[in-house]
Amino acid sequence: MTDSKVKLARNLNSVIAANVACGMANLFALGWFARVLGPGTMGDYAVVSTGVQLIAAFLSAGFDQAVIRMPSDRSLVAAAALATFGQSLSLVASSVAVYSIAAAVYPEASTTLLGPAAIVVAAVVISMFANLHAAPLAARMDYGFLALARVAALAIGLGCGLAIAFSDQSAYALAFRDAVSAVVMLALCRARLGESLPWRTNGEALKRLFDFGKSLWALNVTERLVLRLDYGIVGVLLGREAVGAYFVVRGLIEGVLGFLVQPVQTVLYAYYCRVNDGGYRNPLDSANVTGLYVLVCLGFAAVSWIAGPSVARAVVGAAYVGASSVLPALVVYSGAILWFENQKVFAIARGVHRHFVGPRLVQLAMAAALIAPAVKVWGMVGASVATALGAVVLAIMATAFSGIETKR
Repeated sequence: MTDSKVKLARNLNSVIAANVACGMANLFALGWFARVLGPGTMGDYAVVSTGVQLIAAFLSAGFDQAVIRMPSDRSLVAAAALATFGQSLSLVASSVAVYSIAAAVYPEASTTLLGPAAIVVAAVVISMFANLHAAPLAARMDYGFLALARVAALAIGLGCGLAIAFSDQSAYALAFRDAVSAVVMLALCRARLGESLPWRTNGEALKRLFDFGKSLWALNVTERLVLRLDYGIVGVLLGREAVGAYFVVRGLIEGVLGFLVQPVQTVLYAYYCRVNDGGYRNPLDSANVTGLYVLVCLGFAAVSWIAGPSVARAVVGAAYVGASSVLPALVVYSGAILWFENQKVFAIARGVHRHFVGPRLVQLAMAAALIAPAVKVWGMVGASVATALGAVVLAIMATAFSGIETKR
């Protein structure tokens, strides 16, 4: 085994170990928060976090990924720092504008959610800088430290959130959990880096940064819009408690998906950047692998259909059993997204990710067109089926585009 593959295996082990720890902690914490806070408060947090994430979606240009790809370019790192600062100001200004509109339409609810919303905005801003400080560490494949930092940040954030939830059963508990985790992650990455980010750059470096982020921005925007669109539609059409239940049950699936996607987006991406010599082929580009993968996904979907109500009752409580009907479709959705993520990071490492904007736009268009009618007919199940259908089309199109690129 070559040195690069040994290092890849070691870093994958670190990330997987951290994902196991974080995944289990998040799973138990989600169940505890869901039981203690109830669907209504979970719905409040879902509304706040969805709103902020939808705004932040338009500011996701992948500057940290540019740093991972070109870590030795100090001018580009400085350009990324300045651009991230600009992103932060834009997020705060946009959030204030959106909140002002919401306050005019829903004055009572907006007053209640002002504090949690402000904290979530702060958490997102801090996370932007935490990701930027983590990028040079990722470029040098220091995933052992990053894995430990994630575990520490999550543990401290969850501890803070749980402590607040005991005395104040509101969305503040979840908002502070996010903010404290982000602060700890930023502090740890800054300490590990041993130096502050450079801030002096030039126009040429800014141009290279934005040239890299141009197509990645479109890819990230569509990705984040699709990720939160169903929450918004379920909330508008079915109400606060329904979106709270949907948020919790989907959170179970997203917890597992995050466990699987994290190594792809981090370790495999950094590895693909290192072996980007034009001759390396995506290991998933095989008919046998594809067929086996589809069968496994369908098998897990069938298991979730049978065991879903029991799992929901055991993990998050009886109040969420009805929402467990969305699990089979969301399992299919997760499988499709995981497949797409591998294709995407391989393309980003090769600098051909612009071809993946089209599939994301198709997925977004399908979600926008199908989710609302499906929710009106089948409720939450309709949202999950429409979301899964868009993800399957996304994965198929990404595989087709990847095949075209491979033949060039």
